[in-house]
Amino acid sequence: MRRFIFPLALAAAILTSAPAVAWAIAGFSPVAAQGQPLEDNGQWPAKMVDVLNDPARTVGWNFWFSECPNDVNNYAFVAKSTDDLNRILKKLAAVDGKGMTVVLALGKEFPVGNFAFLKKGNNAAAVLAFGNQATINQWYVHLKEPKGEPGVKKFGVNRYTEPPKAMSPTLTIYVENPTVDIEKLSIPAALTVAAAITKEEREARKDAAILKAIDALLLKRQKSMELQ
Repeated sequence: MRRFIFPLALAAAILTSAPAVAWAIAGFSPVAAQGQPLEDNGQWPAKMVDVLNDPARTVGWNFWFSECPNDVNNYAFVAKSTDDLNRILKKLAAVDGKGMTVVLALGKEFPVGNFAFLKKGNNAAAVLAFGNQATINQWYVHLKEPKGEPGVKKFGVNRYTEPPKAMSPTLTIYVENPTVDIEKLSIPAALTVAAAITKEEREARKDAAILKAIDALLLKRQKSMELQ
């Protein structure tokens, strides 16, 4: 599949006596196209394919960095209403996965910077990201053991005695998208809820109605969980 590559440095090793230099590169690989259904690859959590084939799902991508496991895929959802998001949340709650989380974030769409798969104006009200443990395990097997440290694997400054855990399914909802009515969001109990709001955002928008709505949802959620 075609990749979008971003070189982090230009190659400097030319056919001269200069020493060869290894450069890291990063990029994106498309993993889903709008309107094209996906088949379960056998490595996803059970019923994840139902989420990924929801009509609101548009494109999917994998951000990769050389030498890293690059196991996390991302999938964008363009909703027409809060009902669409509630349908997706219900499907996500049915997935056989651990640590599944819904993150409430400010913004009208998936944010983009100088290096992103999506472009400004993507209108993605939500993006689902999750890792692949099989990919991490395969990467881990090929790590080298430091001399004199049996049972230890080394990657950069990090040392492991077991493969890192893959990212749990995480659905980020951009609550200022016009299709999102936060008071009508129905988040199943199987999903953990969190807010991705920085201290700076809270200080700059301390009187914003959307912040109060997010806090009210989190408080209601906390009380509901305490009663269980």
